[in-house]
Amino acid sequence: MMFPYIAAIAAITAAAIAAGVAIYNLWTKPQKDAEKAAAAAHDAAEKYKEVKQAYDDLKQSLEDYNSAQDALDELTRGTQEWRDALLEANEAVL
Repeated sequence: MMFPYIAAIAAITAAAIAAGVAIYNLWTKPQKDAEKAAAAAHDAAEKYKEVKQAYDDLKQSLEDYNSAQDALDELTRGTQEWRDALLEANEAVL
């Protein structure tokens, strides 16, 4: 007749452990979510820096190209100065 008592004690113990785990998860979930959000924000900030640097590099390249193109437009086509400016414009593109 001891078996029903052991089963009841085991069931109560299992329920208490399950309740404890549930309470622990509820208690720590906001902290875990905050840590995940902080990591995502950090990753987003890093990606923003990379994109901004790529944009700045592209903008500078376009300015360099436009400057070289303007210099080319001011020269007489076919002269040595024009060829030098053309090489400079081509290098700005590359």
